[in-house]
Amino acid sequence: NAMPGTNPAKLYNFKNVGVLKKTIGEQDYTIYIDLNTAKKLKKDMLRFQGQPASTIGYDQIKVITNSIADTLKVAQTIKDMGYDAYSNAEWIESMQKQAQSLQLLLGGIGSVALLVAAIGITNTMIMSIYERTRDIGVMKVIGCVLKDIRDMFLCEAAIIGLFGGAIGIVFSYVISAVLNTVSQNGFIGMVGGTKLSVIPPWLSLMALLFAIFVGVVSGFFPARRAMRLSALEAMRN
Repeated sequence: NAMPGTNPAKLYNFKNVGVLKKTIGEQDYTIYIDLNTAKKLKKDMLRFQGQPASTIGYDQIKVITNSIADTLKVAQTIKDMGYDAYSNAEWIESMQKQAQSLQLLLGGIGSVALLVAAIGITNTMIMSIYERTRDIGVMKVIGCVLKDIRDMFLCEAAIIGLFGGAIGIVFSYVISAVLNTVSQNGFIGMVGGTKLSVIPPWLSLMALLFAIFVGVVSGFFPARRAMRLSALEAMRN
């Protein structure tokens, strides 16, 4: 109903031409119309409120930047101009700090696991040398090159690291799939189907290469010990 002394209210009918894809932002709660129609509605609203149409303006302006760093700079510049500025970059920056703390914690756990795995590979290679001491002596007696003996044990250590890394990658993908499945039925899935865990292919490849590297490093000293064994002592063992 129109207020006393103002123009009567008007009824507007609009035709819906489409529905935007669901997101996790304010777009889900927004209706979009063309600019000329918006200006006309604004003028009618001002006229309805008894205000001159010359006071028409914009309630807010949306600025799009190329990166989070640029967003923070632009937001600060707008604040320095005397306007209020808000962006999701501040919230994202806070989340990144929390993620860094979590990464440090998980990195510490991973470092301990890596140390245990390296010790396990070293122990396995030492036991392999003890079990094959006579074989090493035979290889040296028949003229096998010492470097080849060392490389043989290094290859075995690399294969152990390869299999361990492959099993770890498969296990990681299984856990990632479980987390994403659970998140689809929880809050994260309700706001747009965001994946909780994402493992890019390059990360899996780097993890596999790193596992092989750890195997080679862990097996270096046992392989060196096998290379330096005395042939006569090895034959007597």
